[in-house]
Amino acid sequence: MTAAHAVECHYYEWADFAPLDRWIGVFEKHLAEPFPFTAAYDALRVHSSLVWPEAEGDDAKASFDSNLYRLRKLLAVDGALLLPEGKLSLNPALAWLDTWAFEAALDAVPPRVDAALRLYAGGFLALEAPAAWMVPLRDRLQARLVRSVLAAGELHESAGEHAAARALYLRALELDNLAEAVYRRLMICQREEGDSAGAMTTYRRCRELLSIVLGRKPGAETEAIRAALA
Repeated sequence: MTAAHAVECHYYEWADFAPLDRWIGVFEKHLAEPFPFTAAYDALRVHSSLVWPEAEGDDAKASFDSNLYRLRKLLAVDGALLLPEGKLSLNPALAWLDTWAFEAALDAVPPRVDAALRLYAGGFLALEAPAAWMVPLRDRLQARLVRSVLAAGELHESAGEHAAARALYLRALELDNLAEAVYRRLMICQREEGDSAGAMTTYRRCRELLSIVLGRKPGAETEAIRAALA
């Protein structure tokens, strides 16, 4: 995900469908420092001490109030921003946030995994330099996606629908190519379809990416599936 490509995550779309780059651009252009924002807990929260670390007390508050006023004017959508309990947030009645839509899809009964996959385009703000405030949300969204894909895929598998499960796992790996558990289920599907060679190719891809990106080997479960292919 990049800041400009939402759950990549992030289009924020206003009532007039202006994309996130308008939101990001506003803050990058008009605030002294990059704006620390997150969709966690349905709030896009502002911490004046992070935006203006050199400012103290009333000075930080004045800077925040001034920039908030300018932002409201630039957005030109009355009521688009809310400030309950000192936390700046988007008004869900006037704004659309893909992280909200992503989690709503997975909260549905049954989960709408296909819809979630369409919304997810990589880790939350993955092209941004890591910051402590963004990592928990990035990890949580990623973990939710993997868990949901595995659950949906195993339903397909239990019904003997290995081709459907395989397609789902492949789609998930296009979005998260380090999800070892998904590689394992894909290998099992390929084995069940009689494609042991394909399963070995999947194993090698998993091993290579884990080594290059994370500096580790596949886990014992993955190695056990690989050994069963020999």
